Amino acid sequence: MENDSKVIEKEGNKGFTKSIISTVKNIKLGYGMDIYQMSTPASLIAPYSSLTYISDSFSKNFEILIKANSIENDLDRLLEIFKYITTIFIINNNASGKPIVPIVGETQRFKFSNKDEDGNEFNDSFHCAEHIQNSPFPLSVSSTINEKEGIELYYNYAPKILFMGTYFRINIDEAETFIKFNKFNETYNIVLPTLYTRIFRGFSEYSGKLKIEPTKSNYYIDANIQSKPLISGKYNYFEAYVCKKDTNEKIYKIFGQWDKEQQILNFQNYQTDFFFKRPKNFYEKKLPNEILPTDSSLVWKSLIDAHNCGNNKLKLKEKTKVEEDQKNFENQRKKENIIFKPKFFIKNKETDKWELNKLN
Repeated sequence: MENDSKVIEKEGNKGFTKSIISTVKNIKLGYGMDIYQMSTPASLIAPYSSLTYISDSFSKNFEILIKANSIENDLDRLLEIFKYITTIFIINNNASGKPIVPIVGETQRFKFSNKDEDGNEFNDSFHCAEHIQNSPFPLSVSSTINEKEGIELYYNYAPKILFMGTYFRINIDEAETFIKFNKFNETYNIVLPTLYTRIFRGFSEYSGKLKIEPTKSNYYIDANIQSKPLISGKYNYFEAYVCKKDTNEKIYKIFGQWDKEQQILNFQNYQTDFFFKRPKNFYEKKLPNEILPTDSSLVWKSLIDAHNCGNNKLKLKEKTKVEEDQKNFENQRKKENIIFKPKFFIKNKETDKWELNKLN
Protein backbone atom coordinates (compact mmCIF):
# COMPACT_ATOMS: atom_id res chain seq x y z
CA MET A 1 0.00 0.00 0.00
CA GLU A 2 2.78 2.46 0.79
CA ASN A 3 4.41 2.26 -2.64
CA ASP A 4 2.85 4.59 -5.16
CA SER A 5 2.91 3.77 -8.84
CA LYS A 6 1.75 5.34 -12.03
CA VAL A 7 -1.77 5.02 -13.31
CA ILE A 8 -2.51 1.42 -14.20
CA GLU A 9 -2.14 1.02 -17.96
CA LYS A 10 -4.59 -0.92 -20.06
CA GLU A 11 -2.04 -3.43 -21.34
CA GLY A 12 -1.38 -4.72 -17.83
CA ASN A 13 -4.99 -4.83 -16.77
CA LYS A 14 -6.90 -6.88 -19.36
CA GLY A 15 -7.83 -9.55 -16.81
CA PHE A 16 -9.46 -6.96 -14.58
CA THR A 17 -11.48 -5.53 -17.48
CA LYS A 18 -12.76 -8.99 -18.46
CA SER A 19 -13.72 -9.75 -14.84
CA ILE A 20 -15.63 -6.47 -14.57
CA ILE A 21 -17.54 -7.08 -17.83
CA SER A 22 -18.42 -10.60 -16.70
CA THR A 23 -19.64 -9.30 -13.33
CA VAL A 24 -21.77 -6.58 -14.95
CA LYS A 25 -23.49 -9.21 -17.12
CA ASN A 26 -23.98 -11.75 -14.34
CA ILE A 27 -25.58 -9.46 -11.75
CA LYS A 28 -27.26 -7.16 -14.29
CA LEU A 29 -25.92 -3.88 -12.97
CA GLY A 30 -28.13 -0.88 -13.68
CA TYR A 31 -26.84 2.61 -14.46
CA GLY A 32 -26.19 4.55 -11.24
CA MET A 33 -26.40 1.44 -9.01
CA ASP A 34 -24.31 1.54 -5.82
CA ILE A 35 -22.16 -1.61 -5.68
CA TYR A 36 -20.18 -0.76 -2.52
CA GLN A 37 -21.97 -3.32 -0.36
CA MET A 38 -22.79 -5.79 -3.15
CA SER A 39 -21.15 -9.21 -3.42
CA THR A 40 -18.02 -9.12 -5.57
CA PRO A 41 -16.10 -11.98 -7.26
CA ALA A 42 -13.05 -12.91 -5.20
CA SER A 43 -10.69 -11.96 -8.02
CA LEU A 44 -11.91 -8.34 -7.77
CA ILE A 45 -11.56 -8.03 -3.98
CA ALA A 46 -8.48 -6.08 -2.88
CA PRO A 47 -6.59 -7.70 0.05
CA TYR A 48 -7.21 -4.78 2.40
CA SER A 49 -10.07 -2.98 4.10
CA SER A 50 -10.94 0.54 2.99
CA LEU A 51 -9.72 1.67 6.44
CA THR A 52 -6.19 0.63 5.41
CA TYR A 53 -6.43 2.57 2.15
CA ILE A 54 -7.47 5.69 4.08
CA SER A 55 -4.73 5.36 6.71
CA ASP A 56 -1.88 5.11 4.19
CA SER A 57 -3.23 7.96 2.06
CA PHE A 58 -3.21 10.51 4.85
CA SER A 59 -0.18 9.36 6.87
CA LYS A 60 2.58 8.77 4.35
CA ASN A 61 3.58 12.44 3.81
CA PHE A 62 2.26 13.93 7.04
CA GLU A 63 5.59 15.70 7.57
CA ILE A 64 4.45 18.33 5.05
CA LEU A 65 1.59 19.34 7.37
CA ILE A 66 4.02 19.52 10.30
CA LYS A 67 6.15 21.89 8.24
CA ALA A 68 3.05 23.94 7.41
CA ASN A 69 2.44 24.34 11.14
CA SER A 70 5.70 26.32 11.42
CA ILE A 71 4.64 28.87 8.77
CA GLU A 72 3.21 32.07 10.27
CA ASN A 73 2.10 33.64 6.99
CA ASP A 74 -1.40 32.32 6.22
CA LEU A 75 -0.97 32.45 2.43
CA ASP A 76 2.31 30.52 2.52
CA ARG A 77 0.79 28.04 4.96
CA LEU A 78 -2.13 27.45 2.57
CA LEU A 79 0.31 26.72 -0.26
CA GLU A 80 2.10 24.15 1.92
CA ILE A 81 -1.21 22.47 2.78
CA PHE A 82 -2.02 22.25 -0.93
CA LYS A 83 1.30 20.46 -1.48
CA TYR A 84 0.29 17.92 1.16
CA ILE A 85 -3.14 17.35 -0.37
CA THR A 86 -1.57 16.50 -3.75
CA THR A 87 0.36 13.67 -2.03
CA ILE A 88 -2.67 11.86 -0.59
CA PHE A 89 -3.83 10.54 -3.96
CA ILE A 90 -2.78 6.91 -4.36
CA ILE A 91 -3.11 4.80 -7.46
CA ASN A 92 -1.20 1.58 -6.97
CA ASN A 93 -0.96 -1.91 -8.39
CA ASN A 94 -4.15 -2.94 -6.61
CA ALA A 95 -6.17 0.23 -7.27
CA SER A 96 -8.57 -1.61 -9.55
CA GLY A 97 -9.52 -4.09 -6.83
CA LYS A 98 -12.51 -3.21 -4.65
CA PRO A 99 -11.42 -2.66 -1.02
CA ILE A 100 -13.18 -4.81 1.56
CA VAL A 101 -16.22 -3.18 3.15
CA PRO A 102 -15.34 -2.82 6.87
CA ILE A 103 -17.57 -4.37 9.51
CA VAL A 104 -19.19 -2.17 12.15
CA GLY A 105 -16.71 -1.61 14.95
CA GLU A 106 -13.67 -2.43 12.80
CA THR A 107 -10.74 -0.24 13.82
CA GLN A 108 -7.22 0.69 12.92
CA ARG A 109 -4.73 2.42 15.22
CA PHE A 110 -1.01 3.05 15.00
CA LYS A 111 1.69 5.58 15.69
CA PHE A 112 3.91 6.57 12.79
CA SER A 113 6.94 8.61 11.87
CA ASN A 114 7.97 10.37 8.67
CA LYS A 115 11.24 11.59 7.19
CA ASP A 116 11.65 14.26 4.55
CA GLU A 117 14.13 13.91 1.70
CA ASP A 118 16.79 15.75 3.74
CA GLY A 119 16.59 13.07 6.42
CA ASN A 120 14.78 15.19 9.03
CA GLU A 121 12.61 12.97 11.19
CA PHE A 122 9.07 13.76 12.32
CA ASN A 123 7.72 11.62 15.14
CA ASP A 124 4.76 11.40 17.53
CA SER A 125 2.01 11.23 14.91
CA PHE A 126 -0.98 8.95 15.38
CA HIS A 127 -3.70 7.54 13.15
CA CYS A 128 -7.03 6.12 14.25
CA ALA A 129 -9.97 4.94 12.13
CA GLU A 130 -13.23 3.20 12.90
CA HIS A 131 -16.18 1.99 10.85
CA ILE A 132 -19.15 3.16 12.90
CA GLN A 133 -22.23 2.11 10.93
CA ASN A 134 -23.58 0.27 7.88
CA SER A 135 -27.19 1.44 8.15
CA PRO A 136 -28.87 3.64 6.95
CA PHE A 137 -25.59 4.09 5.06
CA PRO A 138 -22.00 2.93 5.67
CA LEU A 139 -19.81 5.45 7.49
CA SER A 140 -16.09 5.33 8.32
CA VAL A 141 -14.41 8.03 10.38
CA SER A 142 -10.68 8.61 10.75
CA SER A 143 -8.23 11.00 12.31
CA THR A 144 -4.53 11.63 11.73
CA ILE A 145 -3.08 13.66 14.58
CA ASN A 146 0.11 15.09 16.00
CA GLU A 147 -0.79 16.31 19.50
CA LYS A 148 2.61 17.88 20.10
CA GLU A 149 2.18 20.09 17.03
CA GLY A 150 -1.55 20.61 17.55
CA ILE A 151 -2.52 19.27 14.11
CA GLU A 152 -5.71 17.25 13.61
CA LEU A 153 -6.86 15.87 10.25
CA TYR A 154 -10.29 14.24 9.95
CA TYR A 155 -11.76 12.26 7.09
CA ASN A 156 -15.35 11.09 7.50
CA TYR A 157 -16.48 9.01 4.58
CA ALA A 158 -19.86 7.52 3.60
CA PRO A 159 -18.63 5.38 0.70
CA LYS A 160 -20.42 4.74 -2.57
CA ILE A 161 -19.19 3.01 -5.72
CA LEU A 162 -21.60 3.88 -8.52
CA PHE A 163 -21.76 1.94 -11.79
CA MET A 164 -21.96 4.49 -14.61
CA GLY A 165 -21.93 2.24 -17.68
CA THR A 166 -18.31 2.56 -18.84
CA TYR A 167 -16.79 3.48 -15.48
CA PHE A 168 -17.22 3.30 -11.72
CA ARG A 169 -17.49 6.50 -9.70
CA ILE A 170 -16.08 6.38 -6.15
CA ASN A 171 -17.48 9.36 -4.27
CA ILE A 172 -14.57 10.55 -2.15
CA ASP A 173 -15.67 14.08 -3.17
CA GLU A 174 -18.62 13.69 -0.76
CA ALA A 175 -16.38 12.93 2.22
CA GLU A 176 -16.14 15.40 5.09
CA THR A 177 -12.46 16.35 5.23
CA PHE A 178 -10.94 19.05 7.41
CA ILE A 179 -7.62 19.94 9.05
CA LYS A 180 -7.32 21.82 12.34
CA PHE A 181 -4.22 23.84 13.23
CA ASN A 182 -4.72 24.61 16.92
CA LYS A 183 -1.71 26.95 17.00
CA PHE A 184 -3.49 29.33 14.61
CA ASN A 185 -7.06 28.49 15.70
CA GLU A 186 -7.71 27.72 12.02
CA THR A 187 -9.66 24.94 10.30
CA TYR A 188 -9.22 24.10 6.62
CA ASN A 189 -12.27 22.51 4.97
CA ILE A 190 -11.38 20.39 1.97
CA VAL A 191 -13.36 19.10 -1.01
CA LEU A 192 -11.59 16.21 -2.74
CA PRO A 193 -11.96 15.13 -6.39
CA THR A 194 -13.82 11.99 -7.45
CA LEU A 195 -12.04 8.69 -8.13
CA TYR A 196 -13.01 6.93 -11.36
CA THR A 197 -12.24 3.43 -12.56
CA ARG A 198 -12.40 3.42 -16.38
CA ILE A 199 -13.59 -0.09 -17.24
CA PHE A 200 -12.74 -0.33 -20.95
CA ARG A 201 -9.69 1.97 -20.81
CA GLY A 202 -8.21 -0.11 -18.00
CA PHE A 203 -7.04 2.49 -15.49
CA SER A 204 -8.18 4.56 -12.52
CA GLU A 205 -7.88 8.33 -12.12
CA TYR A 206 -8.95 11.24 -9.95
CA SER A 207 -11.00 13.92 -11.65
CA GLY A 208 -13.06 16.93 -10.67
CA LYS A 209 -13.00 19.76 -8.17
CA LEU A 210 -10.45 20.13 -5.37
CA LYS A 211 -10.95 23.00 -2.94
CA ILE A 212 -9.20 24.12 0.26
CA GLU A 213 -10.97 26.86 2.22
CA PRO A 214 -9.84 28.05 5.66
CA THR A 215 -12.41 29.39 8.12
CA LYS A 216 -10.45 32.56 9.04
CA SER A 217 -7.87 33.38 6.37
CA ASN A 218 -8.78 35.54 3.37
CA TYR A 219 -7.28 33.05 0.88
CA TYR A 220 -8.56 29.81 -0.64
CA ILE A 221 -7.53 27.39 -3.39
CA ASP A 222 -9.85 26.20 -6.15
CA ALA A 223 -8.46 23.44 -8.38
CA ASN A 224 -9.64 21.18 -11.17
CA ILE A 225 -8.09 17.73 -11.68
CA GLN A 226 -8.58 16.89 -15.33
CA SER A 227 -9.53 13.54 -16.85
CA LYS A 228 -7.11 11.92 -19.28
CA PRO A 229 -8.41 12.52 -22.84
CA LEU A 230 -8.89 9.51 -25.10
CA ILE A 231 -6.11 10.73 -27.39
CA SER A 232 -2.88 12.35 -26.11
CA GLY A 233 -3.09 14.52 -22.99
CA LYS A 234 -1.54 13.85 -19.59
CA TYR A 235 -2.41 11.67 -16.64
CA ASN A 236 -3.09 13.37 -13.30
CA TYR A 237 -2.95 16.93 -14.70
CA PHE A 238 -4.49 19.77 -12.72
CA GLU A 239 -4.83 23.55 -12.67
CA ALA A 240 -5.38 25.42 -9.41
CA TYR A 241 -5.99 29.06 -8.55
CA VAL A 242 -5.11 30.75 -5.27
CA CYS A 243 -7.67 33.50 -4.69
CA LYS A 244 -8.75 36.14 -2.19
CA LYS A 245 -12.11 35.51 -0.56
CA ASP A 246 -13.22 39.14 -0.37
CA THR A 247 -12.53 40.01 -4.02
CA ASN A 248 -12.05 36.60 -5.75
CA GLU A 249 -8.82 38.10 -7.14
CA LYS A 250 -6.47 35.42 -8.46
CA ILE A 251 -3.03 35.57 -6.83
CA TYR A 252 -1.35 32.44 -8.22
CA LYS A 253 -1.96 29.68 -10.71
CA ILE A 254 -0.50 26.26 -9.84
CA PHE A 255 -0.41 23.64 -12.56
CA GLY A 256 1.19 20.32 -13.48
CA GLN A 257 0.72 16.65 -12.62
CA TRP A 258 0.09 15.79 -9.00
CA ASP A 259 2.45 12.81 -9.15
CA LYS A 260 5.21 14.78 -10.91
CA GLU A 261 6.57 18.33 -11.08
CA GLN A 262 4.32 21.34 -10.51
CA GLN A 263 4.79 25.00 -11.47
CA ILE A 264 3.42 28.24 -10.00
CA LEU A 265 2.55 31.41 -11.92
CA ASN A 266 2.53 34.73 -10.03
CA PHE A 267 -0.16 37.00 -11.51
CA GLN A 268 1.61 40.12 -10.21
CA ASN A 269 4.69 39.73 -12.42
CA TYR A 270 3.62 36.77 -14.62
CA GLN A 271 6.73 34.87 -13.62
CA THR A 272 6.55 31.07 -13.54
CA ASP A 273 8.66 29.11 -11.04
CA PHE A 274 9.03 25.59 -9.73
CA PHE A 275 6.42 24.91 -7.03
CA PHE A 276 6.59 21.30 -5.84
CA LYS A 277 7.52 17.76 -6.77
CA ARG A 278 5.91 14.90 -4.95
CA PRO A 279 8.61 13.56 -2.60
CA LYS A 280 9.46 9.98 -1.84
CA ASN A 281 7.72 8.96 1.35
CA PHE A 282 9.67 7.65 4.31
CA TYR A 283 6.80 6.43 6.43
CA GLU A 284 7.03 3.89 9.24
CA LYS A 285 4.14 2.49 11.26
CA LYS A 286 4.47 1.41 14.86
CA LEU A 287 1.58 -0.81 15.94
CA PRO A 288 0.32 -0.77 19.56
CA ASN A 289 1.74 -3.38 21.92
CA GLU A 290 -1.75 -4.80 22.19
CA ILE A 291 -3.60 -5.03 18.87
CA LEU A 292 -7.36 -5.04 19.36
CA PRO A 293 -9.35 -7.98 17.94
CA THR A 294 -11.32 -5.35 15.96
CA ASP A 295 -8.19 -4.22 14.09
CA SER A 296 -8.46 -4.60 10.30
CA SER A 297 -5.30 -6.71 10.19
CA LEU A 298 -6.90 -9.32 12.47
CA VAL A 299 -10.49 -9.08 11.23
CA TRP A 300 -9.40 -9.88 7.66
CA LYS A 301 -6.23 -11.89 8.36
CA SER A 302 -7.55 -15.17 6.94
CA LEU A 303 -8.79 -13.43 3.79
CA ILE A 304 -5.43 -11.69 3.31
CA ASP A 305 -3.59 -15.00 3.81
CA ALA A 306 -5.84 -16.67 1.22
CA HIS A 307 -5.19 -13.84 -1.22
CA ASN A 308 -1.43 -14.10 -0.74
CA CYS A 309 -1.69 -17.83 -1.52
CA GLY A 310 -3.73 -17.10 -4.66
CA ASN A 311 -6.68 -19.11 -3.35
CA ASN A 312 -9.77 -17.16 -4.49
CA LYS A 313 -12.21 -19.84 -3.32
CA LEU A 314 -10.85 -19.70 0.24
CA LYS A 315 -10.66 -15.90 0.02
CA LEU A 316 -14.39 -15.66 -0.69
CA LYS A 317 -15.16 -18.23 2.02
CA GLU A 318 -13.24 -16.22 4.64
CA LYS A 319 -14.95 -12.98 3.59
CA THR A 320 -18.38 -14.61 3.87
CA LYS A 321 -17.53 -16.00 7.32
CA VAL A 322 -16.63 -12.54 8.69
CA GLU A 323 -19.75 -11.00 7.18
CA GLU A 324 -22.00 -13.72 8.61
CA ASP A 325 -20.48 -13.20 12.07
CA GLN A 326 -21.15 -9.48 11.66
CA LYS A 327 -24.84 -10.13 10.85
CA ASN A 328 -25.16 -12.33 13.92
CA PHE A 329 -23.68 -9.60 16.14
CA GLU A 330 -26.05 -7.00 14.67
CA ASN A 331 -29.08 -9.26 15.17
CA GLN A 332 -28.04 -9.91 18.76
CA ARG A 333 -27.72 -6.15 19.42
CA LYS A 334 -31.20 -5.56 17.99
CA LYS A 335 -32.64 -8.37 20.05
CA GLU A 336 -31.17 -6.90 23.24
CA ASN A 337 -31.90 -3.26 22.25
CA ILE A 338 -28.20 -2.41 22.36
CA ILE A 339 -27.19 0.67 20.38
CA PHE A 340 -23.66 0.45 19.00
CA LYS A 341 -21.37 3.22 20.25
CA PRO A 342 -18.04 3.93 18.53
CA LYS A 343 -15.05 3.14 20.71
CA PHE A 344 -12.78 5.97 19.59
CA PHE A 345 -14.98 8.71 18.11
CA ILE A 346 -17.69 11.10 19.30
CA LYS A 347 -19.78 13.67 17.45
CA ASN A 348 -18.95 17.28 18.32
CA LYS A 349 -22.32 18.80 19.29
CA GLU A 350 -21.22 22.30 18.28
CA THR A 351 -19.90 21.47 14.81
CA ASP A 352 -21.89 18.25 14.15
CA LYS A 353 -18.60 16.64 13.02
CA TRP A 354 -17.16 13.31 14.13
CA GLU A 355 -13.92 13.78 16.08
CA LEU A 356 -11.52 11.60 18.05
CA ASN A 357 -12.59 10.91 21.64
CA LYS A 358 -9.39 11.96 23.36
CA LEU A 359 -10.48 10.33 26.62
CA ASN A 360 -9.74 6.89 25.08
